[in-house]
Amino acid sequence: ARVEWRTFYQWCHHLRKFGAPIPARDRETLVANLAHADPRLVRLPVPFLLDEIDWVKDNALELHSRYLAAPRTGRGRSLSEAQRGAFLDLYGKYEAALRERRLTDWTGVALALWRDVARGDLTLPQYDFVFIDEAQFFAPSWFGIVKRAVKPGTGQLFLAADPTQGFLKRRQSWLASGLDVRGRSSRLRRSYRNTRAILEFAARFYRTRVPEDDEEINLPDSKDLARLETGPEPELISVGSGREENARVRNEILAAIEAGARPEHFLVIHGERALAKQLVELFNQPDLAQPRARLLGETVCTRGPQIKITSLNAATGLESPVVFLCGLDRIFEEEGGLGLDGADHQELIRDNTRRIYMGMTRACQRLVVTCGRTETAGILRNEAAPAQATT
Repeated sequence: ARVEWRTFYQWCHHLRKFGAPIPARDRETLVANLAHADPRLVRLPVPFLLDEIDWVKDNALELHSRYLAAPRTGRGRSLSEAQRGAFLDLYGKYEAALRERRLTDWTGVALALWRDVARGDLTLPQYDFVFIDEAQFFAPSWFGIVKRAVKPGTGQLFLAADPTQGFLKRRQSWLASGLDVRGRSSRLRRSYRNTRAILEFAARFYRTRVPEDDEEINLPDSKDLARLETGPEPELISVGSGREENARVRNEILAAIEAGARPEHFLVIHGERALAKQLVELFNQPDLAQPRARLLGETVCTRGPQIKITSLNAATGLESPVVFLCGLDRIFEEEGGLGLDGADHQELIRDNTRRIYMGMTRACQRLVVTCGRTETAGILRNEAAPAQATT
């Protein structure tokens, strides 16, 4: 009864009430319109501008002088003084638009709470122990808040992090975040989840796509792999469009269940959230008997065994005996988009590789990857590992 379990944002809302966050699509449209009106920003990709806004808030750099003086180590793109000034203009207009709509954004929640704590307007509860899971996703301002909630003198802070999943671009060392963990950290080498075939497939995919990583990662070596149990090779299924892909995944799972598999042993991870929702609807058609499916984090869990479905960005921390990894075509297609310079292109490849590696390693016993584009199949066949092709 004396233990609290919350996500970081749940904890923030427990401490202070915030306005509704702006939907992701509306946020993207707002920033795109603001950037289009400024000739100094038209050549900067909208995803970069969105990430720059988050970076400013995560590091509490919203003041003009702090932003201009901040080192951009690890940002992947340099900005001229004129571009920085233009971005600050965009940032001010973006914040004004949120206030006018009585909205906030997710990084704004953490920043507002940090301001309240720093000013002394909010007194945090004091904890004897704070355990942070998935600490690779925490921003400096988040750590600043949490550290204030650890009881001075006797409180303890424990972190668990996987750098191979660090695709949310925090890119901050522990020391730079105000946490000196030197001599007080341990690296966990043994995989408790995957078979050798699955982890070899995922690790080879990672190393081929990102042969040199400037950040510390935790990929398995040959000794780590040798300790694992053997298992079936990952399967690669060629499919059609997004709807055809969903139909094929549903048919594959239903056939396996008819053959004796259990619904709760299946997890579908989709690269496109909209198609993940469509797949849930496909499973839950009124004329279709059990089993049912639910979208993790949204659909209320009803009684009975259910197939789990989630988006790739929400799959961290999950695991399942059988995983279907879908919707990779658009992810790889975006890597060949126009308007990306060399640094942006390499950054996108690295971030996508980390996301997909994470998705692959959610599978405990069997991994099935679907793809529709020839280029996607080529990446998975030629660069990742010799997968078992199923047509």
